[in-house]
Amino acid sequence: IETTIGSVENPQKQASPFHSCPVFCRSSYWRLHLLLKICPLQRSVWPYCSPSSSSDPIKAISDWCILPEGVLELIIFQICKMAAMEIVRDEGAQQKIRVLSMFDGIGTGRLALKTLQFDVGAYYSCETDVDANLVNMIRNPDIIPIGDVREINEKVLKCISPIDLVIGGSPCDEFSIANPWSLGFILGRTGSLFYDFVRVLYKVLEMNKDRRVYWLFENVRSMSEEHRSIMSFFFFDQLPTIWDASVLTPQNRKRYFWGNIPGLKGGWESCRIKSPVVNDVLCPFRKSHVKKVNCLTTNVQSQMEHSGTTFVKPVRTITDEESQFWSVERERLFGFPDHYTDVAGISASSRHDMLGQAWSLPVVTTILSPLKGRFKMLPKTD
Repeated sequence: IETTIGSVENPQKQASPFHSCPVFCRSSYWRLHLLLKICPLQRSVWPYCSPSSSSDPIKAISDWCILPEGVLELIIFQICKMAAMEIVRDEGAQQKIRVLSMFDGIGTGRLALKTLQFDVGAYYSCETDVDANLVNMIRNPDIIPIGDVREINEKVLKCISPIDLVIGGSPCDEFSIANPWSLGFILGRTGSLFYDFVRVLYKVLEMNKDRRVYWLFENVRSMSEEHRSIMSFFFFDQLPTIWDASVLTPQNRKRYFWGNIPGLKGGWESCRIKSPVVNDVLCPFRKSHVKKVNCLTTNVQSQMEHSGTTFVKPVRTITDEESQFWSVERERLFGFPDHYTDVAGISASSRHDMLGQAWSLPVVTTILSPLKGRFKMLPKTD
């Protein structure tokens, strides 16, 4: 049996940051009780385990049952998760949630928590864009900015701990196959910021072993298989889940999500709502010939629709002239309140750029909704 803390012959050898999480050889058949004697589940591995159900947290139990030999590896793995964990009462339900958001942008995570009525104890934001920080200062004055993610070290994390939720999505321009000049994880480019998210996440998990830490990472769907595999490796060999904003908004926006939020995998399939279309968000006397718009990015051409051999603008005015989306319409396409980015005279182009880099608010709200009941909520108002 191989484990991430070393082999049977040398159990003290540490091979990866996964601590004591068991890894099964593809050709191995072992008794479950022998496996657990060699590599028992410990509290330090909880953040890296997928929850056995929608109820968390989980704890290890010592009364192991003995299974017969000859059970396939995959079956052993699934049985191990069910037998080694039992559901316990969530003692943190009365605690205010404390959040660290890296690459926070215009505060989509904070707005999602506000929509869900979480009582937020602290929301720390890593963001370097001046206009985005200005939007946060006006729209979300309780956000605490802590600067560049590259400057976040152990001293800073000690000051802001404890942390219950880590979220973020590093810049995707170096991973998108739509960018012919993308260089992936090359140091000195924005793609290398991915490693800063991983570095901070590992340190937060290490410094908060006494509590359940939830985390969520997002990046572009249109990346190469190589880049996806590398990201999955650093996220504890977890494969990403695809969430498409078109289920909840009029925008086709597929994104990869990694994390340990309950219900993250396939959760959007349970959404039973009427999916909105573009005409639902347009201002009066404006209409569109498409139901769903393409994924909007910082490139203004991303909103153009292909028509035969040409590209046309997606909106028609009352005089049948072509038009681009207005800023307030772009905000609605991402699920934001009207004029959310209209602060302090920020230009329309800057507002478009900030929205193009933002998360889809309804998607993030849906993903984080299973955390309701695990933390203190705001009192209901009439």
